[in-house]
Amino acid sequence: MVSWPWIAIWQGGTLLLGLATIGQLRRFQRPWRGLGYGFDGLVLATALGLTLATVVAPFPTVAAWTLTQGLGYGLLLYVARNALSQPRFSSTVLWWGLAGMAVGVAVISLSYWRPDAAMWQQGNFCNAIRNLYPLGHHNFVGGYFALTLPLAVALALAQSGWRRWLGLGLALVVALALYVSGSRGAALGLVVWLLVTLVSVVGRRQGKQRWRLGLLGLVLLLLVTAAMATNPRVRDLMQGLALDPDEPVAVAVSDGPARDRIFMLGTAANILRDRPLLGIGPGNMGRVSNRYRPIEAGAGLDHVQQLHNTPAQLAGELGLVGIGLYLAWWVLVGRLCWRLHRAPLTPPDRTLLYGIGGSYLAYGVSSLTDYQLENIPIAVTLSLSLVMLLGLADTYLVKDTAAMSWPQRSRRWTSLGVLALVALAIRLWLPFDLSLALGQSAISQLQQQNLVTADSRWQKATRLAPWDPTFGALAGEELLQVESWADSDSNQQVIRQAVYDYFHQAQAAAPNDVWFNQNLAVLYYQDGDWQQAEHYGRRAAQLLPRNQSFIYALLGLIYLAQESPDQAVAALAIEALVHPDFLTYPAWQQPPLAAVYPQVVEATLGHYDTLLVDVSPATPGYDRLQTNVQALRWWLGRPIPSADQSKRTSTVALHQNGRGLLLEEWGRPEAAFHLPFSPRGRRGWGMRERPNQQGGHNLCALSSEGEAAASLSHSPAPLVGVRAGGRGVATGHKQSTATESSFIKSSVLRPPPSALLRTLMLAEPDPEQALDVLNQAIAAGDGSPSLQLLRAWLAPEVYLDDYLAATDLSDQERQVLQGHMLEERNLRDWMRSLTQAVTARYRGSLAFSYRNRAANQISLILQPTELETYTLVEQLGLFRDWPREFPALDYQIERLCIQALNLPHPTCQDRTAAPCG
Repeated sequence: MVSWPWIAIWQGGTLLLGLATIGQLRRFQRPWRGLGYGFDGLVLATALGLTLATVVAPFPTVAAWTLTQGLGYGLLLYVARNALSQPRFSSTVLWWGLAGMAVGVAVISLSYWRPDAAMWQQGNFCNAIRNLYPLGHHNFVGGYFALTLPLAVALALAQSGWRRWLGLGLALVVALALYVSGSRGAALGLVVWLLVTLVSVVGRRQGKQRWRLGLLGLVLLLLVTAAMATNPRVRDLMQGLALDPDEPVAVAVSDGPARDRIFMLGTAANILRDRPLLGIGPGNMGRVSNRYRPIEAGAGLDHVQQLHNTPAQLAGELGLVGIGLYLAWWVLVGRLCWRLHRAPLTPPDRTLLYGIGGSYLAYGVSSLTDYQLENIPIAVTLSLSLVMLLGLADTYLVKDTAAMSWPQRSRRWTSLGVLALVALAIRLWLPFDLSLALGQSAISQLQQQNLVTADSRWQKATRLAPWDPTFGALAGEELLQVESWADSDSNQQVIRQAVYDYFHQAQAAAPNDVWFNQNLAVLYYQDGDWQQAEHYGRRAAQLLPRNQSFIYALLGLIYLAQESPDQAVAALAIEALVHPDFLTYPAWQQPPLAAVYPQVVEATLGHYDTLLVDVSPATPGYDRLQTNVQALRWWLGRPIPSADQSKRTSTVALHQNGRGLLLEEWGRPEAAFHLPFSPRGRRGWGMRERPNQQGGHNLCALSSEGEAAASLSHSPAPLVGVRAGGRGVATGHKQSTATESSFIKSSVLRPPPSALLRTLMLAEPDPEQALDVLNQAIAAGDGSPSLQLLRAWLAPEVYLDDYLAATDLSDQERQVLQGHMLEERNLRDWMRSLTQAVTARYRGSLAFSYRNRAANQISLILQPTELETYTLVEQLGLFRDWPREFPALDYQIERLCIQALNLPHPTCQDRTAAPCG
């Protein structure tokens, strides 16, 4: 519903609801009623709160756009409320409609489900049971079925005979669809609803009937719980919750999505501290979340569009007003349900009441794990369920005077107000709808190699909706790829200027987007505009302190160009904290980095020494910290800290040949072979070749030859030397070839770091001992290709032939690899013999954040082009990736950013407070 022409569906629905409301109000011969029972005042208070939050929002147009969605749901309440007063409509008809819709959606959902064994056997998030059809996200699917399943079950129980059994069978279809959605929040809501229902039913029975029903309910609850336990994500959650043995009241959460939700609660708390009354405005979360993300989130939670918790989302976007409105809705609904519960309802109507109550209960619990009020099927179901509840109240309770028919004068003024609101909504919709149509058409034109036409439509799209960064970012990305293929400097300058224009439009629309700022910083650095490059680079670093796309390296290069060596050293040393292998890069052997290398080394080692002292050995991530420090010191030829974790301040002198150190540092070789689980980090991302970017908005100024060249070269360059794991191009040194590089990259995996380090340290002084270490590791069960490759290099006369025979290389490729390994007999020269570009990172899935499906195509993250890494250092796993959350590291980075670069994160305005101080 955020692409053209599909967006017109819900907009047309809102328009029809507005016309229907006006028509009902203007039919004076028929009564027109409000909601009554206190809900009209609450609707008015909600509208007022949303309006005030929109006025003060950082991005008011985005908030106003979101407000028009709420307008549709408000109109639906009143249209359905008055339609139910007609003889041919009733709550029962609506009940059948909602239950039938749920069954239909469940059938569609299951028809798209493609089960396989991995869904149950693997805990991998991507392979787990997570059916996202037909609502676009598995949590939406689960939330919808948690909301409708109690209604379907209640409808079945209200029937008799074969109809009841048929209804229960169809309700089982809905329950199965809920299960395969994989939503753990929906599963929790289902279990809570069943538990409350069981207690309620058993509590109202007496004698043997109570025991029979209790036993039956308990068996049903156990069966449902067992079924949910078969979901690998549910098992991961339970396994990820562990009590701290030293502090019984503390719970360690290792499940990733559960941790994310905790950090999102921290985001909401940060927003409330900054904007307590009205929050950041409806729909603004995706635009400002980076300003409020907790530092402890580390490298995660970049650019979240919702806080996965309905109260937290409302608190963030509407402040204390939002929390008050949320509680008020629950209070009024709960009070009305309680009054109806005490009324003399007929059995079918009582079943309907309990179905509505169970629906709100199950979804209320589920909504604590996700925010879904913007999802149309869920919001519509919530609204119509309330209308059914009001219909029951009209039948069994004394009617509220507000629920009586309104006088003509009030109806006239109300109809004019609705007309004004609908007109305002259309005024907001039309420019964005045209922008969507033009932007998507521009993409199509570019695919047809009509560059000038595409550019013209992109310009119109960005002018029509300047608050939407999508098409500015997409246009800039596409033209950046085209630029290097232009046939003249003048054409390149024209295209470069267009790139700047589009990227500036995107950054102005979303100034808190880390990567929009970083892309501009890199472009300005390439063009020699140091002041602008520093401005946008500092902004990117502030928004995401543990930026994994080399923003501190970029700042260091900028400061060197500005002749500010102290700041350059500080920035480069921070980069070495973010990327432990940064000091091994070939760029340090060339200007301008070579001039500050000694200072950066000393600063970096000092930062790591501080971390080693501050971090407890029991802290998750400490083993990686120690491994990376040891690897860095080995690479630099520096003393390595003692492995005695209780006295980490002592060091062991580095033996000239390394053997003496090993005997003291590792007493038992077998203790070094444990390899803990390592989630995919930055090495898991794909890479594509980027054109060199230099130097210029009106693409009609291109010469005819330049336009043709640019159009024909739109497609990105083909991948060269890329392995399945996503590595980039490797270039050979000392006559090494791309064939050999490609093979090594595709076949080498990471060994246990401790075994690797011990082997490397012994390789030159005592090859036989190093070989023994490798053989022990391989015999212990680690047959990774990386250790076998290292063993083949250590003893090629013994192991090289067997190693080559185990590969699927051609004879020519085997000869190339054999020649290289026999030629390069110095360990460090061999490890430096191949280079490749640093891993390029790409982004995606931005449709939710920017409410534009085309935003999913935004992927570009520019990095300094000077940076390369040694292929064998990377692939042998000399350094290990940090955990996504490593608070001690993140606090250290933030303190250094504040002290050395004056770059506080937006949440660190009080620089004396932890962790900023």
